[in-house]
Amino acid sequence: MIAVFRFPVLALGLAILLAGCLPPVSSPADEEKEPFFRKGKELANATDFPAATEAFEKALEINPHNALAHYELGLLCEKDDQAAAMFHFSKFLKLRPTAPQTERARERLAACRQVLAQSAALSMTPNIQATQRELERLTVENRDLKTQLETWKKWYGAQQRSGGTAPQPLATLSNPPATRTPSPPTLNNTPTPTRTPPPEPVLAPPLPARKLHTARRGETPAAIARKYGVGLNALLEANPNLDPRRMRVGQSVAIPSR
Repeated sequence: MIAVFRFPVLALGLAILLAGCLPPVSSPADEEKEPFFRKGKELANATDFPAATEAFEKALEINPHNALAHYELGLLCEKDDQAAAMFHFSKFLKLRPTAPQTERARERLAACRQVLAQSAALSMTPNIQATQRELERLTVENRDLKTQLETWKKWYGAQQRSGGTAPQPLATLSNPPATRTPSPPTLNNTPTPTRTPPPEPVLAPPLPARKLHTARRGETPAAIARKYGVGLNALLEANPNLDPRRMRVGQSVAIPSR
């Protein structure tokens, strides 16, 4: 007798255990009859959306698998909280994949994803634009600095090739030129670099017995020699770095003693 009832009792116990582990199944009709769900629908129709949201949330507290409550909460959250709307629409589609509202839930879920993606892109746009502007500014500044550096190199190279003599102060010249000694070249529409320029080479002071002549436009070594009554060869020997073919206006020429 005991053996007869053993297997039915075991099967009944197993069924009860499985029923306790599986989520409760409710039909759409049962979900619509739930008091808090019905109250939420009435409040939503009366445009009292905050109170309707609270009622649907209470319906989910009683039955977390109330698919229709998830769907209604998705509609209510869609305007102000796309992330919450996506959560409720996803829960509804999982619980009711073939319900009449399924197609609309999928459409609203895709719309919420698009809105969130656009919001993320807009929040990143100002930072991207600011970074791009800073990169362009640094690129232009780097190009200008390179150009200025090359210009200064050429100017100092020309100074050294012309004799390595830096422009003398006006107070030390015996015959001040009509025009001032050319200044280092500067770029058009480019601010003067704020960095300290390289120091000019230190030159030995001229011999006190010699005079200095400042070359003027059109002058030649021969003309200068005749002006001071010295020989051309003596003038060239006194100025070993002087190139007769490349004399510059304002260039200092040492006049040897007779």
